[in-house]
Amino acid sequence: MPQQTTVTITGFVGADPVRFGREGAPPACSFRVGSTRSYFHAASNEWKDHPTTWVTIKAFRSLAEHVLGSLHKGDPVIVTGRLGTESWQQDGNPRSRMVLEAGAVGHDMSFGTSVLNRSRVPAEASGAGWRRADAHQGGMAQDGIARDGAVQNDREQPSAPPSSAATADGARDAVSSLEGKEEGFADAGF
Repeated sequence: MPQQTTVTITGFVGADPVRFGREGAPPACSFRVGSTRSYFHAASNEWKDHPTTWVTIKAFRSLAEHVLGSLHKGDPVIVTGRLGTESWQQDGNPRSRMVLEAGAVGHDMSFGTSVLNRSRVPAEASGAGWRRADAHQGGMAQDGIARDGAVQNDREQPSAPPSSAATADGARDAVSSLEGKEEGFADAGF
């Protein structure tokens, strides 16, 4: 069995995600995440930063579309995926960079709130039956398995996206679309 290095990185988006690839190919995008570790320097009695580590993130298919519509420069994020290295020649010199092929991307909610607008897949597009592949496209039941792209929870979904998205500093309030929707959590096993 081949080894796959799965990692999780937290940090801030360095620039808006960029779409790449050929026309007609499945969607793909990339963006960079900067992650800076801090430490307490006892001698000076202050916090100091280690150098920032920059990682290129690549996302494909529906994840790429969702990233392109959700992330912006400065957003705090959590990304998990398979870590690898890309190598190439530039001006006759070998170059390389760490690349994380994302399996999951989300806002880091230790910095603020966020609202999920679920994508819906028409029943004829998602196929009949139970498919894990559709879980990120449509709703999920408590076991994480999508059922024909339908939302499987007891909470009402907003009919339109909220007027704004949440950011790290909480400047935009996206929580209003969820007000009054707390009931049902006890029954959902949360």
